[in-house]
Amino acid sequence: VHMGWSDAEMNSLKIGDKRLNKRLKNTIEQMAASSGSSFPACFKTRAELIGAYRLFDNEFVTTEKILQPHFDCVAQRAATKPLVLLLNDTSSIDYTSRQIDDLGMLEKTYTQGFFLHPTLAVTPDRQCLGITNHCIWTRSPNKKRGQTSGAVRGKQSIRDKESYRWIESYRQATCFANTVSGTNFVFITDREGDILELLAEGVSKK
Repeated sequence: VHMGWSDAEMNSLKIGDKRLNKRLKNTIEQMAASSGSSFPACFKTRAELIGAYRLFDNEFVTTEKILQPHFDCVAQRAATKPLVLLLNDTSSIDYTSRQIDDLGMLEKTYTQGFFLHPTLAVTPDRQCLGITNHCIWTRSPNKKRGQTSGAVRGKQSIRDKESYRWIESYRQATCFANTVSGTNFVFITDREGDILELLAEGVSKK
């Protein structure tokens, strides 16, 4: 990793304290340099590790503040392209082997973690520009997918279903696209996103 890249990617970072801005940039570079390692292994000393934990535990350091500078840079890169594809999919972040509060069941009843649904901006020639938005959620620890019958799920509002994330993602992607003039965007999902409400949302935005 080229040290110093975070100064450009995080140029508009506004945590609320210059010292926190600098520490966050340095921490992100350390994590990026060891992206295949565990969190503790990203840092050379215990003092650095403790500092990182304290940084992310700071009430002023939020997900939104960390990601907004990246979103700004993605918009700048997208503005130089005639066409950008917005790819969506969901990942299961598995922490089954850890004792962590506020996690939920994943695909299996014996697994726990949370779900991450990002939108990735990519050019047709496969150049990755970054992410434009994301959704994160957890299931209730006691929720089992099979407990609700298909007939009951069919009567539920789309807002009460996990598939609502596709609509949320589309709305966020639309807001992002509206900040970039002169670029065409194509929102792409897999077959899980093939739902009537999402298609209706797309038509209503025209």
